Amino acid sequence: MNYKTERIFFYSLLFISFITVVCINISANATFDTGDGIQHYLIAHYSWKHPRLFLDMWGKPFFTLVSSPFMQFGMNGAIVFQALCAAGTSFFCYKIAQKINLDFAWSIPAYIFFSPIYFALINSGLTEIFFGFLFMFSVWLIFQNKFLWGAIAASFIPFVRPEAYVVLPLIALVLLIRKQFFSIPFLFFAFISYSVIGYFYYHDLFWVITQNYSITEVGYEGQKGEFLHFVKHYDEIWGTVYSALLILGICTSIYFIFSFLSKKSKTDFLPEILFLIFGSFFDCLLLHSLLYWMPDIFTNLGMLRYMTTLIPSASLISLMGINLIFFFLFKHYRYLKIMSVAIILWFIIQTPFQQSYYPFHLNSEQVVIKEAGGWINKTFSKVNRVCYLHPFLAVVSDIDPFDNKKSTLLWSLDKDSLNLLPDSTLIVWDSHYAPQEGNLPLDLLKKDTNFIPLKYYKYYLDFPAFESWIFMKNKNHDTSTHDSIAPELITDFGPIDNLREIDSETFNFDSNKPVDTSLLTNEKCVSGEMSLKYTTEKEFGPMFSKKINEIKNFSSLRMIQINFKFFSSDSTKEIIPVIEIKNGNKTIFWHGEKINGKMNDNTWNACEIKRILFPNELNEDFILNFYFWNKGRRNFYVDDLQLKYLGLK
Repeated sequence: MNYKTERIFFYSLLFISFITVVCINISANATFDTGDGIQHYLIAHYSWKHPRLFLDMWGKPFFTLVSSPFMQFGMNGAIVFQALCAAGTSFFCYKIAQKINLDFAWSIPAYIFFSPIYFALINSGLTEIFFGFLFMFSVWLIFQNKFLWGAIAASFIPFVRPEAYVVLPLIALVLLIRKQFFSIPFLFFAFISYSVIGYFYYHDLFWVITQNYSITEVGYEGQKGEFLHFVKHYDEIWGTVYSALLILGICTSIYFIFSFLSKKSKTDFLPEILFLIFGSFFDCLLLHSLLYWMPDIFTNLGMLRYMTTLIPSASLISLMGINLIFFFLFKHYRYLKIMSVAIILWFIIQTPFQQSYYPFHLNSEQVVIKEAGGWINKTFSKVNRVCYLHPFLAVVSDIDPFDNKKSTLLWSLDKDSLNLLPDSTLIVWDSHYAPQEGNLPLDLLKKDTNFIPLKYYKYYLDFPAFESWIFMKNKNHDTSTHDSIAPELITDFGPIDNLREIDSETFNFDSNKPVDTSLLTNEKCVSGEMSLKYTTEKEFGPMFSKKINEIKNFSSLRMIQINFKFFSSDSTKEIIPVIEIKNGNKTIFWHGEKINGKMNDNTWNACEIKRILFPNELNEDFILNFYFWNKGRRNFYVDDLQLKYLGLK
């Protein structure tokens, strides 16, 4: 492929990739990450109002500086920023691929944008994507023989991500091999600059070290896993086809290592390929594998998002894998090569859309906190102070988390300081962050006579369900009403009270029976004369099916509720009620959950299951199924089965 044609292919694919991810993520109205990603966004967003945030080491000063103009436009601005970084990273990788004479360099954007984990992080305020951009920018400058500028650019990486501490030595090594001794000290350019600037705020010349949580804090204790944790999750990081190409590309490293050791090479960029591409990939992978596996050191909790840092290097290594394939195949069939690459890219591009996180939607924590934040905005136009810890609350309630006069994070409070809060202060307690990071148990607030419970929100599903309480500081009130506040159940579409029954079906197994009657029995029943008897002989019972367009007002359908009576003298373990949606033989949606709640043996128990159905999962030609999966081969009876279809009012 000639240079001009390749440029057209590259920029076309880059443009399509950029527009695709921006449109998908902005239209989602939900972010992939609700923890650190929100916090990084908030720091960058409010940095113009609170300039001290430009020197916040947790927020990563250089990331905050560069991203802050985009973050002023909300989370949509964050998405555009991440997509621009992905485009820039693709450009630098494309130029590097051309430098080392790799065919099909135009395909690079597919490896960057559509890596499953990278695709997800574009919809966040996290720092990993910008790390990859800045690192590849530095590497590209070095490939351009602009060693001094490459060193200066690389010096800012520690102010973006802690992985800098494993990639900077690799850059220094390449500069040493290239005998660019004058450039090496400039790897400290940003450190010296930030140290001097920050001195006037912290009055500490070494604030970069003393304020660096990665160095000074232990982090989460425990929560360790296996060394191959990230490798075993290859499908969620790269996808199957991408991973296969990556393995082939890694095989080529043997050739580069041999060439380096024997000092016989056909490329002018052997040190750069070996240390900056392969080296950065393995260093980042090894670093996070060790942090998750080794005891008694800082843990990264095994979060897959950290692998986003090595996606740019992985894209080049995978491209080497494709080149290795065509070194042996289709040597003289150019169009066959292009068709083969197109098929490979098609599989890669499809991968993120097959992940569990897609399509993006608010998770259980977000929908509950959104409801709590909306109530605060509506009820309190002015509040003396809000104390909270869940990052998403600051997004949905317009709380300035860095205004010390208006907001306080719960982890800075103990029992004594809670009592010192002024009257009318709101306390927003959540069941995730408040008891863990904040070390604030719910009972402490419920039993304290200084706090009035105003609202109690709870997600309608999950066990235990995420919940949030809103208290107001008011001395010496009656605490007898604390436990009388009923929870407001929240679904993905707001309060459950917003849903109404639009259709229903009842199976008493006498007059109304399933198509499969093989399990009908008259041994035990609640009403009528028949029930279903499940035994150790069969793993599956009858299927209760309904075509979507047979449900009244199906366009408003948002939830299915199943009620049934359950009788067993056996364990309920591995008895799984299943809800699924199918399009022919293809499963669109599958949800199985254990029978929760205390079951009394040898008596009939009333059970209820609810599940949200998202519009994208519903098509008038799809089939909605319900059945019991007797996975543990238990003996039990089911009677009076009712399927209720709930829709928006």
